[in-house]
Amino acid sequence: MQDVHKLGRDLNFITINSLILSRIINNDFLDKNNGSQYIPIYFSDYLISLNLSDEDKIDLLQDCINDIYRILSFKNMNKEFWNLLNDIVIICKENKGLNVKEIYEMINKKNIYCSSIKVESMLYFIACIKGGLKDEY
Repeated sequence: MQDVHKLGRDLNFITINSLILSRIINNDFLDKNNGSQYIPIYFSDYLISLNLSDEDKIDLLQDCINDIYRILSFKNMNKEFWNLLNDIVIICKENKGLNVKEIYEMINKKNIYCSSIKVESMLYFIACIKGGLKDEY
């Protein structure tokens, strides 16, 4: 173990979770270089409906990414986060025709996860997952 650490080949908690999440959604949306340019297809309608300036859209996207990263990085919220992810995946697979707002409403009624994340961030996260799962439909 010490040899691995000396080589700088160790993976921390956040890195492992990010790898798993990136695999599920087929995109590293937490990548600081990619973040503000990545707009999930299922989030774009919502973003357009807000009628924001381009700068405000970029700020909103970055806020969403930061919100998700914050929840992912807090170990005391880890179980909640993975339960939320699981519920989103199940709802997306069982209800392919739902949009992100409808999925959010189903999750919001069923769970308390939504209290620890802003609505926009939750919609963004749902859109990322729905987009990553589209090939599995």
